[in-house]
Amino acid sequence: MAGNLGAQAANAVDEKIREFRTLQEELTTLRSDLGTLMAQRNENEMVKQELDVCDQEANEGGEVVVYKQVGPVLIKNDLDEAR
Repeated sequence: MAGNLGAQAANAVDEKIREFRTLQEELTTLRSDLGTLMAQRNENEMVKQELDVCDQEANEGGEVVVYKQVGPVLIKNDLDEAR
């Protein structure tokens, strides 16, 4: 009976270790996803700031040219479309 208790305890510990490793893998994935989302948010904020500057220049009568990158090519884009 004592051997059976030891085996049960070992099995319980092994199961907890598997759960812990699964959680570690999930945490790693979530951290990576968070990093990607934060980088995208920062890029979007920078683009918004640049478009705001373009709006100010357009309101002051300046000519505003906006380009959009499609693959390796820059394509001229309307300011309203860029928003």
